[in-house]
Amino acid sequence: ARLRNLVREKHAKANDISNVQDLEEPNMDARLLYQCELAKIRLTDNSSEEEPVFVRNYLNIDDPTARNLRTTISKEDLENTCRPFLERGLGRIDELLERANLTYRDIDLCLPTGGMVNLQKIKDGLIERFVGRVSIVDNGDRIISEGAAWIANDQVELKLSKPIEILVADTSGYGAYQTLDITPLHYERL
Repeated sequence: ARLRNLVREKHAKANDISNVQDLEEPNMDARLLYQCELAKIRLTDNSSEEEPVFVRNYLNIDDPTARNLRTTISKEDLENTCRPFLERGLGRIDELLERANLTYRDIDLCLPTGGMVNLQKIKDGLIERFVGRVSIVDNGDRIISEGAAWIANDQVELKLSKPIEILVADTSGYGAYQTLDITPLHYERL
């Protein structure tokens, strides 16, 4: 959405339009958002430094130049627009480790996943924190969805990676951990 707003601003400035949203044709907001998503994907896969964004008949005006939205987004535009989210996300890692009483060195492997893992600012932030333990994989942007598709295709029963345990607080077992029996039938109740 922030990238879409940046593109709107660029188009408005280039065509001297004061309120571009008032002139948008119906459903153009969704089309512009989709075009921005495609540009973001191309920018984060490191194939280019700048990507075009084009939406035909974007505005309801007579000027043929301003009617079609045509601009470019650079990697720098993307990083600047997303900077608050990047900083907040990296800060969240710091916060989680602190709350768990862990240091960066306590983490054996950092496997970045998600649509923006190829953005250099994210890579740099993770490499700075987890020196020598960041594994950048080619399909990091889609590794979760690919795994989910394999699970669905193979009809694999979901299992927890480790059991859920609770700390017993009664006098007989104080300080002991009790493993909870979590079977697929119990998932709905959780």
